[in-house]
Amino acid sequence: MQHLLVTSMRLPLPREQVLCLADDPATAEHMAHTVHALGAHPVLPDTTDPAAWLSRQPTPPQAALLAAAPATALAWQQALATHPGPVVPLYAWRGEPLPAGALIERSLSVNTAAAGGNASLMGLD
Repeated sequence: MQHLLVTSMRLPLPREQVLCLADDPATAEHMAHTVHALGAHPVLPDTTDPAAWLSRQPTPPQAALLAAAPATALAWQQALATHPGPVVPLYAWRGEPLPAGALIERSLSVNTAAAGGNASLMGLD
């Protein structure tokens, strides 16, 4: 008797660049350290003008983490939303050890029955 074997796994992968935005320098450094520990590249902006900073970047970051006052948050949200190129998701930073914005998830499924197994098993109800 042949068996149907399906293997699935989730693969968390680090993003290339994660923008770390905080009003407090210590919080920004903590964000950057956490992002780096996950294998992603933290980016700390050197300005308070989001649109100007984004226009100087050769490529936009893949995600942004934010812990800032409402006015700062709104300025970054508007700059990221109107910047040409791919959408940059903005995540609220809550000090978690595994921030959602630092990782992307890939799923992999391997169906070994499809590689020469019993094709009738594929239609089981």
